[in-house]
Amino acid sequence: RGPSTGMAPAGCGFFLLLAGAALAVPPPVRPRATDTCPAAQVNCGAGLCCPASHPWLDLEDDSQATCCGGGCCGHLQSCASPDDDSSPCCADQPTRACPSVGSYPARCCGRWTVCCAVGSVGCCDPGLPWQDGGGKAPEATKSPLSRRPHAHAIHEDAAGADLMLTGSSPALSSAVHLRAFVLETEGSVMRALEIDASSGAVTASRRVQGYNNWNEATRPWAWSASHAAFVTVEADFTRAPAASWDRGRSVRLHRIDPATGSGRADVLSGVVGTPAGYCALDEGRALLLATEESARRATEHGAHGAHVGSALEGGASGDSTQHIRFFRVDLASLAVTLAGDMHVGAGEDADSLYAAHFYACDGRGEMAVRVGRRAFEGPRAAEVGFGTVHVQRGATRAAWASAPWLAPGDGPLTVDVDRDGAVLSLARAHGSRGLSLVRVCGALNHTRIAALPPPDVLANLGSGATAPELPLVGRLGYLASALAPGGSSLVALVSHNAGLPFVDTWAIAVVDLSRVPACERGPRGHRARTVGPHASAPASAAGADSDTDALEPQAEATAQLRPLHPPRLVLTTSVSGIGVLMSTDLGPVKSTTSPRPRVDTA
Repeated sequence: RGPSTGMAPAGCGFFLLLAGAALAVPPPVRPRATDTCPAAQVNCGAGLCCPASHPWLDLEDDSQATCCGGGCCGHLQSCASPDDDSSPCCADQPTRACPSVGSYPARCCGRWTVCCAVGSVGCCDPGLPWQDGGGKAPEATKSPLSRRPHAHAIHEDAAGADLMLTGSSPALSSAVHLRAFVLETEGSVMRALEIDASSGAVTASRRVQGYNNWNEATRPWAWSASHAAFVTVEADFTRAPAASWDRGRSVRLHRIDPATGSGRADVLSGVVGTPAGYCALDEGRALLLATEESARRATEHGAHGAHVGSALEGGASGDSTQHIRFFRVDLASLAVTLAGDMHVGAGEDADSLYAAHFYACDGRGEMAVRVGRRAFEGPRAAEVGFGTVHVQRGATRAAWASAPWLAPGDGPLTVDVDRDGAVLSLARAHGSRGLSLVRVCGALNHTRIAALPPPDVLANLGSGATAPELPLVGRLGYLASALAPGGSSLVALVSHNAGLPFVDTWAIAVVDLSRVPACERGPRGHRARTVGPHASAPASAAGADSDTDALEPQAEATAQLRPLHPPRLVLTTSVSGIGVLMSTDLGPVKSTTSPRPRVDTA
């Protein structure tokens, strides 16, 4: 099963891509016509009877979910647009239904995204861009592939392989070894890969057990260095909520141990609302989690509003002001503490509208940051920048600062926060496919400025390092990056092109930041160092192609880029998230996750 637009199977071969409509959700089941329907079924008109809908979706009419273009949606599926003959049936747990708008057909989008009318497929992630920045749907949206990267983690161990970042540094001994763990999604199968980051060699592959991805690629997972596990949080859309649609739905914390491939789920008591964003705190000992609530259901079932923006503003679906809550979740005890809350302002210009969507924050959980577009409609839709939220009981507030040196689709494509509060991101220069690592000083302290100054360009990864792209669709998929403990290096997973069209493979990049000066501190806090055309720095990553259009490096960072081998095709697999561990243990990674009293791996 895979949606016909927006979200699609996490891994599909090139032959299936060319098959076009074969990639879409199989058409709704068309039962025999009859004049009457059994009491347990829904009369969809024209003599069609369909199974009863899911009462936990809180729809005004059951037929809105089960009746679909003259056919029926299956168990745990809902119709994206009941009156559209070509409407797909969306899996309730991982996706939301989005109606047709403009050139975008009815489609199924990940629950962490919002229905929008921009980008490759019209499913926008307010926390981190994952699709093209254009405003017109490509013709391929009638049967696209969706990509959601999975989690990735890195171990720094002593001995063995030699980590040379085009010149080793005092911070990294020649005996230090980087070991990566990647969660890879291919269709309904998820695997935990073990990778030698110094060579790109995939040394182990473990099939994940205990987590159902519903044949979809997933959102980026957080990495807990303390527990050596990947973590995500989801509301349960497979069962009826105990109370109203978003207050009574159970929320589960899922974790996957990459050393064994085993997954588990724990119910988080005390969490209210639908999870929207999260980030790891205190080296993964805790999670900062943001949830959304609204008076009705617009954010849960997008088919009842033209777009999420109007739904949250009290537009098409008549919802009142949305409420955001921030929780601190201790990953050892599962204790949940309310850290702050806020109401969403009216309109797409409100700084708080997407404040719940983020993947990065400072280590204390006091500041969270999202990157990408400010809005997805109206005059601010083309504005790219950084949105922050200062989380504090009774005084939580959001702010926005534009980054005029970026255009939609160019980045930021990843987001990491160092100990000084600077944001590190992969971005691409205008007119170039190649990626550069940039640093924005003071990105978390911009409450009084409207635009951020140009960033430090720390390293170029070369023209071969790109964002994931799919034939006929364009850019679609996340990149993944993370800082090592102490900030001595950054590791990223990127798409790599060796010159053949649409034969991109995944590659691992390691950037040595040990000799990069810290951000200068000015009267208003951290700010970017003055950069100019004569600033000296190493050029491209070792093993990467040169790119004359790339941003010019402005600091002494060095990098290496290594394609994974055996190759992992971007066309058939997706990757999301990355984490870094430092260790002197040469043996297998040992998970520090302690047993939990309440476990549910259903």
